[in-house]
Formats: sequence, structure tokens, C-alpha cells
Amino acid sequence: MDHSHAEDQLHGAVEIIPSRLYYAPLRAFPASDDENDSSSSKKKSVHYFSIDSELIYWNFFLDYGPLNMGQLYRFCAKLNSKLSSVELRDDIVCFYSSDRGERRINAEMRSNATVLICAYSMIYLGKTLEEAYFGFREEHAEASRRGRVPEPPSRNCSLPPQSKRVRGDGPFARLHPLPPFHDASPIVCTYDLTCYDVLSGLDKSMQLGFFQYDNAPRLPSTPAENDPSITSVADNSDMSRFHAVKRRPNPRTFNATEYEHFEQVENGDLNWIVSDKILAFAGPHMKKVVTPEGFCMLTPADYIPYFLKTRVKLVVRLNKRCYDEGDFERAGIGHVEHYYLDGSCPPMGILQSVLADMESIGDDEAMAVHCKAGLGRTGTCIGAYLMKHYRYTAAQVIGWMRLCRPGMVIGPQQHFLTEIESLMWQEGEMYRGNGLRSMSIDFDDEEEEEEDEAPVDVKPAARTPSNVKAGGISVVTPEGQPLVLPSTPVEYKLGPASTASRPGLLNLSSEGEGLKFPQAKQPSVAKEGDQANALLSRRLEQYQSRKDVKR
Repeated sequence: MDHSHAEDQLHGAVEIIPSRLYYAPLRAFPASDDENDSSSSKKKSVHYFSIDSELIYWNFFLDYGPLNMGQLYRFCAKLNSKLSSVELRDDIVCFYSSDRGERRINAEMRSNATVLICAYSMIYLGKTLEEAYFGFREEHAEASRRGRVPEPPSRNCSLPPQSKRVRGDGPFARLHPLPPFHDASPIVCTYDLTCYDVLSGLDKSMQLGFFQYDNAPRLPSTPAENDPSITSVADNSDMSRFHAVKRRPNPRTFNATEYEHFEQVENGDLNWIVSDKILAFAGPHMKKVVTPEGFCMLTPADYIPYFLKTRVKLVVRLNKRCYDEGDFERAGIGHVEHYYLDGSCPPMGILQSVLADMESIGDDEAMAVHCKAGLGRTGTCIGAYLMKHYRYTAAQVIGWMRLCRPGMVIGPQQHFLTEIESLMWQEGEMYRGNGLRSMSIDFDDEEEEEEDEAPVDVKPAARTPSNVKAGGISVVTPEGQPLVLPSTPVEYKLGPASTASRPGLLNLSSEGEGLKFPQAKQPSVAKEGDQANALLSRRLEQYQSRKDVKR
């Protein structure tokens, strides 16, 4: 919806570009200036536009966002067209979300709108994450309300509304609160995924070259050790030199039409999490079925042509067998199965096996991961991989995956990723670091010290080592220098060094000697697939709703 009128003082709006671009939650359009006001002729006209009725989040249950990458692309294209329009070149453009409905829905619209406009600022205006989000921070809005306008760290920052002038009966609604995003479940969500978390995940993915919108400026690679494809992750610890992770050079330009085609259930229900590298999709079936409503259940044969075209060399199955994996294998696509219960968190032994298989493909090859619905178990394992190999935080990886494929990671799986975050980082350091691969972990027992014993890679521990304290694990480099790995926020024990062929893997037993997660409670599941079946049923309802909207 678009609306234009003479400029009003945008005191209730967030400034994105001075005198050019703003965002505001609106109860009504501000009244035009008084015709008798002699200064009104000098003011710019304001053009208001909204996407509330155009870009719709198709929820599973209580989830309401964020809007996906295709919708973000459509929003950016629309805003770019307005800013480059000859008709609007002398006008102020104000993107708004409606604040005239139910309070909860108004707040949810503000959160989705905040992610859209901040993401646009980062992708097309070259703002950093902090610059884009500065004007949306609640503490800055509160300071502005009290008349103490916060000092922005740079001229490129967005600026908060002049909240002191936002009246309860005025056209501008308050920006806050911005509620956290809900997972794709019908019950209370105990994990808060904020707008900032989603934007942080997007920022991280931009820096790593995981996607590229057309006409957006390409981020230059930061050379590290004469390798233009390496970007160092900022860190102030002694481990910073081992935090180098590969940035994907020249990512393929995002194709919104292709994204919107393949996200449809009848076309595969698949999304790329990392462009041309990691794909998530709903599990195939033995036979192709088309319901009377037009809902399709596909077979491996429906996926194979696209997988071959995009160099998918491995399919990872996390649910029970419901198709012939030989169909993929006969087409030259590898296949592995690592089943665990629907709606639960993976035992560490299974997770480590999944990661090992994902690590087995070549740098120029892709993998496709699925469970039954391609959301919970799939998102958990892909998230662990991205934390290990690209040093995402749990919040960043959940936020990024939900932009790519709405609904990923559900219930206790969110807390599980938080709990293994430090462990995945440690394993990633060891996997990438040349020196770390040959390091020994020093478990000297104060009671039984053996001075002349030759060092081994990892010593088995019958109990938690005495030097595992709040400060972390004592690690000795090949040169004999001490090095401290950050502590893991969960209790764990190291098993025998039987995995020397896999650099960077801490051997974790799946028989009770591995990681213990006292906080990660497993949901009670009546039978295998209940959660996935509920999600797929909602997919069917979404499918029918979209058909009705198109009509």
C-alpha cells in the first residue's frame, strides 16, 4: 500500500537516510501541513509505503517470522525502485508497518519490519550491523524519550524516533517492544530469538559470502596470510590466529524466482542454507502421491536431476527409512542415514557421525540434508556444522537458517545448539588449525605425575581431569607452550584417541561417557514423526491458502 502527502515532521520515525528514508509504525497517516504555513512550501513531500498485505509469513503454529530470503529480496527490490524513481526523487520515502490492529500482531509486524529495513541497510547501504540497528535499540529509544538523544558512533547510523513527542493518540506508535521470534511450535517458546540475532546471522553470512543479491555491492575479501579467500573472525583471545575460516569467493547471485519455486512443496520443499554447498529439504517417499488438494509427496527421482545439476554428492537422512536410498546411489549421489527421534536432540555420537559425513565431501561439492519435514533435526545438524566450521553463535545460526528456511530448529533443539556452541567452536579450531591438529591435551594428575612418559594425542580419562576448571582445558602446543581453550558450557569427558584420522574431533562416547545435557530435556513424543506430521499438515494448509490468495 502506498500513500503520499505533504511532509510532516517525522518525529516518530527511525531515520535511515537523513531527509530521504525512514521507518515508522503508524496508527494513521500524519495530517498534511497547514496550507497557511509559510514554511510548508520548503518541506519535502513524504511517500509512505507498506508490505503488510503483500509479503505474508506463512506460519506453522505460533511462529510469525522472520520473513524469508525471497521476501527480503522482494522488499529490497521494491524499496530500491522507489529510491531510484524519477517521480519520488525529491520526496522522503517512509516505510511503515500498520499499528491499527491487535496489540500482539502490531508488535509482530514491527519485528518483521525492523529486520527488513535493517537488512536492507546492511545489504544495499553498506551499514554495519551496529550502524543499521542503532536507531532500533530500546535503550536508545528510551534515552530519546527522556530527551537525552544518544550519540551515534558514526554518521552512517540509523537514529531513534524522538519518542518524547510520540503521543498516545498521535499517528506514530511506539517502536518498542520488539518481541522475539517464536519457533514453529504450538506451545510456549522458551528461547528468545531477537531481531538483532537474526540480523547478526545475516551479517555473518554476508561476510562469509553465503549469498549475494543482484545490484548489491560485493564485500571485498580480507586477505589473511596471502590467501584472498580467508577472512579472520575477530577475537581478542590468544586463540585468534586459529580463528581463520574460509570465505566463499564470488557467491552465486541469489535467484528469487528459483527460491520461490523450490520452496513450494510440489517442487521439492528445499532451500539452500549455504549457496551451492548445504541444502535442506523435506524427506522423499517411496511413491509419488498427489492429494486431491494438489499436495505432493515426492520420490528421490524427483530430486535427482536438480541434485546432479547443482553437484549434490551426498544425501544425509535423519528420519526413518521411507524411500529406497539406492535411487540416489545409482545416480552417483552418496547416501548415509543417522536416525534419531523426531523432535529430539541428537545423541553426541550420532551428531559427530553426521558431521564426519558432511565433512567428507569436496570443497566444490554440495550436500543435501533432510529429516521428515526438513526443519527440526535437519536444522540442528546443519546448525552444528556451521558453528563448527564457520564459528556462528547458536543465535546467529538459528536466525540465519530461519531466513533461509522458515521453521528450522524447534523447541529444545534451540537450547541444545546453545549448549554445544563452545564445543563446536573448539572442534572447529582444532579442525582448521595446522598446529592444533598435532596438539596434545595435558591431563597431568597431581597425585600420579609421570615425568618421563611420552606425550600422546589424547589420554583417556576415568574421571573429569583435575585441570578442567573454570578457566578451560590446558592445551600444549607442539612447541611445548601452554594454550587455553575456552570453557564449554556443558559437562563432558574425553574418550580414547581412536579418531586420529579425523583432525579436530574430540572422541565422545555415545554410551554415557560423552556430553551430558542436564538442561536439554527431550520432549515426550507419542510416536515417531508426530511433530513432523503436524508440520507437514500445516504445509498442506499453507499450500491451500496460497492457492486461494493467488486466485
